[in-house]
Amino acid sequence: MSRAGATGNPARRHDAGDATGGDEDRRPTLAELLAGIAFVGIALVGMTSLANNEYLELGRSGSDPGPGFVPWIALTVLLVGGVGHMLAVLRRAVVSGGFRTTDGEFSLTRLWMPALMLVSLVVYQAALRPFGFLAASIAFGVVWVAVLHWRSGDGLRARHIFQLPAEGAALAVGVYLIFRHGIQVPLP
Repeated sequence: MSRAGATGNPARRHDAGDATGGDEDRRPTLAELLAGIAFVGIALVGMTSLANNEYLELGRSGSDPGPGFVPWIALTVLLVGGVGHMLAVLRRAVVSGGFRTTDGEFSLTRLWMPALMLVSLVVYQAALRPFGFLAASIAFGVVWVAVLHWRSGDGLRARHIFQLPAEGAALAVGVYLIFRHGIQVPLP
């Protein structure tokens, strides 16, 4: 699958025999490797901070895992994901003959998706108190599942009218059940 262009339009998928999907499309950029390094670095800094904070320790006995339980899980997932991403990028670089050079051209139109994510996170945070965790999370999840589906380049079919909202709601309800009833964290 190729990346979206500077216009922000969804990516076009290449078929196996497509003449436009050459080796240059499969070669990773150095920025992809740096993203994995950044994730690993953030995870290691967070783990060091957790290890040195006496108030965020894991539970020593009983069934209470302690306040550091969820951050340790999240940082471990981030670390494993970052290492996995780096290995996948390095494998692609070895198989396709190295890293792709970029033209170094920067365009502000490429920043609309991260800007939209930041704005939506601020709106989500503001919506938590008045609407509650479940309602705000379902709205956030439904919107972002649809946006990410559109960015994947997959076409919209009739089944997506029901499937995409159901996926967003299922994610929000799953997180709610895990935090509220699984590890008994009070949510707004």
